[in-house]
Amino acid sequence: MIKKIIFMMLASLMLSGCSDDKGTLFEEDYLFLSIRPKEMFFNSKKSSQKVVIVTNAGEFTVDGVVADTWCTYKIENNVIEITVSSFDEPAGTRTTNLTISKGDKRKEVTITQTGPQETDIDRINDWKVIFATTWVSGDDPYQILDGNTTSIWHTGYSDSHEGDKDLMSKMPQWVLIDMGYTTELDSVAICRRTDAANWDAREVSVWVGNDPSATISNEGMTKIAQISLPHTQPEKESVTGLYLNSFGSKVTTKVRGRYIKYVVEESRRNVAQVAEVYAFGKAFK
Repeated sequence: MIKKIIFMMLASLMLSGCSDDKGTLFEEDYLFLSIRPKEMFFNSKKSSQKVVIVTNAGEFTVDGVVADTWCTYKIENNVIEITVSSFDEPAGTRTTNLTISKGDKRKEVTITQTGPQETDIDRINDWKVIFATTWVSGDDPYQILDGNTTSIWHTGYSDSHEGDKDLMSKMPQWVLIDMGYTTELDSVAICRRTDAANWDAREVSVWVGNDPSATISNEGMTKIAQISLPHTQPEKESVTGLYLNSFGSKVTTKVRGRYIKYVVEESRRNVAQVAEVYAFGKAFK
């Protein structure tokens, strides 16, 4: 008897669920819209991510990011591919929204991109000499970035040496360095040769910019410091954080730039001998 009652109740429920009245289990007018993810985060590099749209039927519309040329999208079936351009503003942030609609349903995707983030300067791994006026073979300019004060950049004094023949045995001499990333410097320093003739650099100007010039005009660069070194052989005194025979200067003009130039304007003789160059501050990677 109990089994018969249960069977009759189940049959009644099944029949009511198959009714054509609105509000039944099989209502066709019901819309649902779901998206994943709802937030997207991009770093400073040009890159793409995808939004997956889950819906039951029909077309959906997409609005937004029209005025934001840094962020674009394309639709393929139920997938939206969002692409952002590179963003070079140090520690910057930019945000936009993408609205996905279907009927009265609306969903938003928030898109955030951050610029290069502040980090320590790593001159050994990130810096690269891209130009030097002259040098003696074996005492090459790249050695001012090797962390070894016994190796040097020795400027040329003979036509048999490397570089610009018109600049042999003359001042100024200079070296241009790509720091790899935008930097903001607080101070700079230079270490002269440590084993001999170690006062062959007296006045050194330092320049920073994003549009570097390999010429002495320094076009596209800003002077940030002047380092004055002793005109005689220095005593054996240490500068905090640096090697012996190193001399520095605080930055007088704060600028952000990727390239740095060290210009030896005066020397004891007609050559310069530099073991290492330094810069302190922050890089944005």
